[in-house]
Amino acid sequence: MKKLSPKEVYKRLKFKEQIQKKVETAKKNIAKAEAKLDALQDSCPHYDSEYVNKGSTGSWDRDDSFWRDYTCNDCGKKWQTDQSYEMYAKYPYAIDRTYK
Repeated sequence: MKKLSPKEVYKRLKFKEQIQKKVETAKKNIAKAEAKLDALQDSCPHYDSEYVNKGSTGSWDRDDSFWRDYTCNDCGKKWQTDQSYEMYAKYPYAIDRTYK
């Protein structure tokens, strides 16, 4: 590798600083957009939603667990609930797609 001149070193350091500032600005914009999306998805009544029942019988450790994977087709939100808690009453519009 050749030795860099002081001018080239300075140029590369300035470029690095500029890129880092742009990356930080982009990350802040992404965080703001994600916060807006989360607020929008939380306010959605999930009228067009569906769920799939899933489970793990824990064959080797005998630890059985069952859950539901929900998807809202209106807002795009995806979430899980524990089946033992019977959260489906909170989402009365959800359609069971387990055996689709």
